[in-house]
Amino acid sequence: MLVTKLRPALVAAAIGAAVLGLTTPAFAADPAKGQVVTVPHADGFAISYVNGSVDGGKADDYSTGLIGIKLAGTDKAKLAYCIDIKHPLAQYATYKEAAWETASVGNLDRINWLLHNSFPAKPAGEVLTKAGVPTASEAAYVDGATVQKNQYLVYAGTQAAIWHFSDKFSLLGDAAKGGFGAADFATVKKVYDFLVGVGDAVPAHATLGITPASSTAKVGDKAGPFTVASSVGEATLAVTGGKAVDKDGKEITKIGDKGQFWLTATEAGTVSVTATATGNTDLGRVFVFDSWPNPDLKKEFAAKAVAGEQKVIIPGNKTETVTAKVGATFTATPTLPVTGAAAAGIAGAGVLLLGAGGALVLMRRRRIKFEA
Repeated sequence: MLVTKLRPALVAAAIGAAVLGLTTPAFAADPAKGQVVTVPHADGFAISYVNGSVDGGKADDYSTGLIGIKLAGTDKAKLAYCIDIKHPLAQYATYKEAAWETASVGNLDRINWLLHNSFPAKPAGEVLTKAGVPTASEAAYVDGATVQKNQYLVYAGTQAAIWHFSDKFSLLGDAAKGGFGAADFATVKKVYDFLVGVGDAVPAHATLGITPASSTAKVGDKAGPFTVASSVGEATLAVTGGKAVDKDGKEITKIGDKGQFWLTATEAGTVSVTATATGNTDLGRVFVFDSWPNPDLKKEFAAKAVAGEQKVIIPGNKTETVTAKVGATFTATPTLPVTGAAAAGIAGAGVLLLGAGGALVLMRRRRIKFEA
């Protein structure tokens, strides 16, 4: 990641302008904007470089500096990662949130997984242990805190892994100048290898499914069972043409993951169900350059930087609503034809007549015998 160094006077002016901007209704009313800043770290170590290549190109050294974004209305920066290694960071500029589809960054789904399974979303010690570097447990990082050494090593390894997916970056080694040193780079490399290895897993978004998609039954019987698979908990069932019931035939309107329901109807036709569930899902927030707080800072950046500004990403989540639809077809219960019913009635009547006739005959015989 390239970071352009700016003159102290311009930096002070930029910070002052940003602070004033936060108090204005226009800026404060837009929580999806913020100022890109550097994040403080503890004494005893320095921000370092790694050596690598982009898309099979010439090897170069890249800074793994700690960057953050201070969102409008807040006074603490959130740790951020670079997702655009080819362009310099527009430090102290205002950035705005952008939709994934307009960010023009590859493999955002995999980057999203890394964001929520590494530091700061997860404690650095947890990530180090999974990467094969056992370490003492530690408290989770909070926005605005000073980054400790182990946290920085995990951050650097994560940044390199994110570049792997955003820019086809390959981590080749430690930088000859301004590098980590053999021991610390070994830790960075293990984190990088671990995350690149598991980062190919596409992250799970909110999902809701019901199987089978359809079923059939006779009126008076139950169609199903239908089984629900939900990653966001309980789902609400909206039924038309009939009812959703449990195994005992009791009507239900809500059902959880792995739950089963059946459909019933009082007449022939189709019964349809729409299941709806809402929940939070991890989703990285992408920020792109918006504007400079003052013209002097813009000139300073333009004079030293490659055209274009770097994009950054922070962990986040959003509420998602998902739906699933299934249905069942009910047919009428079979009945005997009218002609058949009439014949049966006649046959029954014949039996009665015969029975009556037989009884009459017996009575006559008895009467004849009695008179004799």
